[in-house]
Amino acid sequence: MQPRYYQELAVHAATDAIGQGKSRILLTLATGTGKTFIAFQIVHKVFQARWNRDNPGSRRPRVLFLADRNILADQAINTFNPYEKT
Repeated sequence: MQPRYYQELAVHAATDAIGQGKSRILLTLATGTGKTFIAFQIVHKVFQARWNRDNPGSRRPRVLFLADRNILADQAINTFNPYEKT
């Protein structure tokens, strides 16, 4: 899947903030703009870099994904399924 321009901007903004050591990042987007896809891209980049705030480069970080509806949780589970066994 090819990201839309605003999704690329969101991913770059979040990864830049992570690289700068910011401990909190908030992305707000309208309904239907692909927030789950953006989250997956951010997690993918962080996993590939093996970023870990406590010990950089040691192991892949843990990710907590919260959703307020079951259908959104199911969507996230399906999106993040490739990382289930890592």
